Amino acid sequence: MTHIWRLEWYGVGKESARWTSVAPAIWIHHDEADFEDTIEKVIDESSLWKLMVSSASNKTKQYANWEIGGIMPSTSIGFFFLSLLWTVASAETAGTWAYEHDFSMNNVNNKQSLTISKETPIQGLSFALAMVEALTVSANVGEAVKMKAWLRAKAWAVATLTKNYVEDNKFYAHMINIKLADTVAGLDGASALCIENIELSLTQELEDGFCFESGVDLGDIYNKGFAIDGTFGNIRNSIIFDNYVKDGIYKAMRIEMIDTSKTIWVSDNPTVQIDLARVSFEDHDEESGINDVVRETTTFKGHYDLANDLDINIKVINELSAY
Repeated sequence: MTHIWRLEWYGVGKESARWTSVAPAIWIHHDEADFEDTIEKVIDESSLWKLMVSSASNKTKQYANWEIGGIMPSTSIGFFFLSLLWTVASAETAGTWAYEHDFSMNNVNNKQSLTISKETPIQGLSFALAMVEALTVSANVGEAVKMKAWLRAKAWAVATLTKNYVEDNKFYAHMINIKLADTVAGLDGASALCIENIELSLTQELEDGFCFESGVDLGDIYNKGFAIDGTFGNIRNSIIFDNYVKDGIYKAMRIEMIDTSKTIWVSDNPTVQIDLARVSFEDHDEESGINDVVRETTTFKGHYDLANDLDINIKVINELSAY
C-alpha cells in the first residue's frame, strides 16, 4: 500500500531470551528512522567452458543496521540506556506512581539485547538481537533536545504487531542544567553553567559473531570498548575552560533534564540525569565575527575514575515501573 513515512511505526522492547524477538514495550515518538538490511553474497565464478563469468549468487551473511531519533523522551530512552549499560535498579519514589531507574555500567561483553519493531501499512517486521552501537544527545538554546541511536540487529522477520502510542514526555533546551564539580558527590550542590549548546556521544564498539551453526544469520553481537565524548559552547566571559585544557584539569559533569511543568502524580518530574565521574577537557576554540559576541567551544572526554570506581551513571524518572 502506498503511504507516507509518517504512517510507519517504530517500537522497542527488552528481550527476555537473547535472539528471541519480543513485542514492543513502547512505540517510539520518532522524527527520523532508517534501516539497512545488509546482505553479503559470494558470486560463483567457476569456469564452466562458457564465456559467462558467473553461474550463481549465494547469500553468506545477513544483518541489519538501524538509525532512529527524535525529541529526547523520558521513557523510551531508557531502553537504549539499558542496551548501552545494562545494569538498572528501579524503585518507586516517595511520590506515588513515579519510578526512579538508575543505570550503571556492567563490564560484560554481551549486554542486554532489544527487539526493534517496524509497522507499516504493508507489513510488520521485527529485528531481534538489537544492540546499541552509539547514542547522541544534543541541544541548542531555543530548540528541542534531540537524541539519535544507532543499532545493529539480526535481519528482519515478519511479525504481527499491535500498535498503541502512549505519552512519552519530551525535553526542550530550557529544561537542561549542566554542572561541573570536583567529584560526583559535589554535583548536587554545584551551580548550573550558562551553556548555549551541548552534544554528548556514548559509543559502544560492537563485533559481529557469525559462526557455522548460525548459518547466514548473526549468532551474537559482542560489546567491546565504551567511549564518552562531547562538546559544549557558551558566550566567552572568562579563561576558565582554556585553563582546564591547558592544566589538564579533571571534573565530574552532570547533564540534567527536568520537566518541572509536569508533575508525576504527587511531586516528581520527568527526569533524565547523566553523571560522568571523570571528564577531561581536550580542546578549546574561540570564534566570532568582527561585530559579534565572542563565543567558545570546549571539547571533553569521559574517563573511568579509578579512585572512586565510577564512570557513568544515568538516572531516569518516569511512570514506567521497570525496564
